[in-house]
This record gives sequence, C-alpha cells and structure tokens, in this order.
Amino acid sequence: EGEADAMQDMLQSWSKEFATSSFWDRFFTARSDVFEWYVEVKDLWPHIEDELTRAGGGVVTSLGGVLHLGCGNSSLGAALSARGIASLNVDFSELGLLACPDRID
Repeated sequence: EGEADAMQDMLQSWSKEFATSSFWDRFFTARSDVFEWYVEVKDLWPHIEDELTRAGGGVVTSLGGVLHLGCGNSSLGAALSARGIASLNVDFSELGLLACPDRID
C-alpha cells in the first residue's frame, strides 16, 4: 500500500471527526510542524496572487483583507502579511490557532 493509499484510508477513518474541535486539538498537539492540506504556500502563491490581484482590481494590496477559515496552523496568513495583505485566521481549534506562525496575542 502506497503513501497515497495510506493517507486516503486515514482521511476516511477520520472524516466524521473532522467536524469536532477536539479532533483538531489532538491533531495539532501531535504535530509540531506547520500543516498545509495539499500544497505548500510557496507553490500555491502564484495562483493566490492571481486571484487576489483580480479581486483587488489589479492591485493586490488594495484588497481589504482575506478571511482564512479553517486555517489551523497554516503559514498562509504569514505569507499574506509579508506581502502587505491583512488576513483574519479563523479555526475552531484553539491549539491550531496558537501554533499559527503569524499569531498576534
């Protein structure tokens, strides 16, 4: 069984638990690294920048901000902030939010 198959099996077994904050609290307690779902922010950034430019009328930083729902401890908020774009990171796992690289106390 390959790594992709193992990940698929894990996701199927966890799917009902994804809707609980206790699952995500355990998830973020068990890992110390930043978790990105499918792709690293650096690889996704060109696509994000295209969409933000389109939404901002041609100027990325003219956009009022980005609402990042279910952010966990993603580094996307830090990447946005580094480029002058405000982001509001929201997650129902307090532990995920506490581990965000760009968290403001």
